[in-house]
Amino acid sequence: MAWWQIHKRDKPGEPAGTGGAVLASAALVSKDQVRTVVGRRQEWQAEGWDFYRAVPELRAGVSWAANGCSRARLYVGRIDPDGSSEPLPVEAEGDDKTSADQAAALLAPLEELAGGQLGQSEMLRRLSVLLDIPGESYLVGYDDPDTGRRRWLVCSPSEVTSTSSGASVRVQLPDSPTARVELPLADCTLIRLWRPDAEIAHRPDSPLQALRDPLRELQGLSAHVLATVESRLAGAGLMLLSDDVAPATPQQSDGPNPLHANPVAAALLESMATPLKNRDSAAAIVPLLLTTPGSPKDKLVYESFATELDGNVLPLREAAIKRVATGLDMPQDVLTGLADSNHWNAWLSDESGVKLHLEPKLGLIADALTER
Repeated sequence: MAWWQIHKRDKPGEPAGTGGAVLASAALVSKDQVRTVVGRRQEWQAEGWDFYRAVPELRAGVSWAANGCSRARLYVGRIDPDGSSEPLPVEAEGDDKTSADQAAALLAPLEELAGGQLGQSEMLRRLSVLLDIPGESYLVGYDDPDTGRRRWLVCSPSEVTSTSSGASVRVQLPDSPTARVELPLADCTLIRLWRPDAEIAHRPDSPLQALRDPLRELQGLSAHVLATVESRLAGAGLMLLSDDVAPATPQQSDGPNPLHANPVAAALLESMATPLKNRDSAAAIVPLLLTTPGSPKDKLVYESFATELDGNVLPLREAAIKRVATGLDMPQDVLTGLADSNHWNAWLSDESGVKLHLEPKLGLIADALTER
């Protein structure tokens, strides 16, 4: 994915480079805007982070897109005037159109950004996550007094706040919970990147706005399955015995620590404990023999504490996962899988996933880095 400069035709009286912009998705935050833009978090954004931490399917989908974006490589490109071909990378040694000095000047901002290619990979990964969860992020650049170099940070809306005067911003650094820095807007670069809302473009948008109900449904179904499993661990149940039931072989060793004073209870405990100690013991498959006068149905009663798993829960959970996969900005089969998968349709899925889901997001990021 290249950095590119979109050709614009400026209207008379407009500053150069401002004409032709239909919809902004990235903007340099000025002093006049900082108090109305920075720190304006919406309720659904907080819910989105809760779902991201709690629902593994959502996290897997967001991570798929983020990992794909992290593999892209930023480069400075020369655009074809008619737009019929991909931008050509500017080589460090220059070419017939660019001298070595001009190439060095063009490549300098890219080499500075995020500390090089490895840092840019992590930058793209986190930008992708932020665009998919809260729908917006901030790219902050400032001169680090400790190193003397330009430092670039990708920040979530929760990590950037404005001061009361609006002349500076406070940024939470990733180094530690107490590492914060206050940056005057005159001395730093603050770029806001966001997915524009379809109705009101200055507001951020995210797939999670429409997925809150399916995600709550998925959480509820998973909680039901977990509660059912835990109910089976709450105890082995209750065995009720009639007083006139006796073991077939009533020998019992009184010893210093007998298993139980009642011979039937002692025989039951021994028959259960023996297979646990010795997996090869016949007690694991041979039932305990008890004798009782009359019908045994009225003499032995077993009560289980476990809750039966509703047969509809798992299909409902799979349907909820499918709804989440449909709503995320990713190929649906990444989460649900392909019923008849082979290397051909898997390749087509990967190819369409890159073109239809990753490239638009990378284009937004590249435009933000180039234009602003």
